Amino acid sequence: MPRHVHPGDPITAGWANAVSSELRRAARITAAYPLQITAGAFGINIALAGDSGFDLVELIDTVHANDIDKTATLFSFDSTETDPWIKSLDGSASPIALAHVADAQQSLYLAGERHLTFWHPAAGQRIPIPGVQWHFGKLNETLSAGGSATVEVWQVNSGSGDHEDSTFSVTAYDWLLSSGDSLASDTPVMIIQHLQSKRWYVFAANCGS
Repeated sequence: MPRHVHPGDPITAGWANAVSSELRRAARITAAYPLQITAGAFGINIALAGDSGFDLVELIDTVHANDIDKTATLFSFDSTETDPWIKSLDGSASPIALAHVADAQQSLYLAGERHLTFWHPAAGQRIPIPGVQWHFGKLNETLSAGGSATVEVWQVNSGSGDHEDSTFSVTAYDWLLSSGDSLASDTPVMIIQHLQSKRWYVFAANCGS
């Protein structure tokens, strides 16, 4: 802990850095189930979670491999709405943001994806339950048979519906190309995550042809 400062004492970089470290540590609040933490217009709220420990959310942040402390909007169900899956609102009619969403699959979840999450007590984090993850992509380099290459992940623009670069990328592997074959850089592909190996694998129109 940084020591108290008295009138006339010099403010050093070491003292300021120690204060900054303590503030960051204090701001990172975690809780074990059955408690849950939400961040809203009125600050951080600690409350009892639902009995199941599961939440339906839409990711606010993109969650990379091994990320923690990402945020997501809590969703509820209202059968009177045209789209019954609606954002849960707090007392000020603002969407409820759930803190502490983490990756445990060494995967990539894009902002805007909806997932069922479960609260992991030991980690103090919400873990998405993804099923099999897949994305559109384009090769950023040549992919040779049996090799690997960087793939730029593409997404669908929520406004225009156009396909666009998400600015995120993953390393993906080949399993389908014949010996000596390759896919050129900029080839449109699909990438699917193999859950057992936690590797991404490339699928393209001319794989195996």
